[in-house]
Amino acid sequence: IYYTIVLKRAMQYLMDRVCITLVDVTGQISDTAWLTNNGFETQSYIRITDNGNCVGEIGPSNYGGRLVSPCSDFWINLHEMGHALGSMHVQESSYRDNYMTLYPDNIQP
Repeated sequence: IYYTIVLKRAMQYLMDRVCITLVDVTGQISDTAWLTNNGFETQSYIRITDNGNCVGEIGPSNYGGRLVSPCSDFWINLHEMGHALGSMHVQESSYRDNYMTLYPDNIQP
């Protein structure tokens, strides 16, 4: 439960700074049609589970949930929420070479 509280703080942090509204529909949603039937423009949602890891699937998805599993660290929860909303690491993006330079001589074995 503590981890969920920390995650909710991270979610509020996002809503205070980004044009996004996150709505807690715990116990109300039975299928993805519920979202559009209740005025939401998308069927994308974030599913919060406690699986012992601090992870966030990269999303959003037009049809289905993205998993976020919270942990005790506020900033890591914020990072994982970013993944659930569609952010990815720069090194994984198709345009990464425009912003990153690899220096093989600096790689330590």
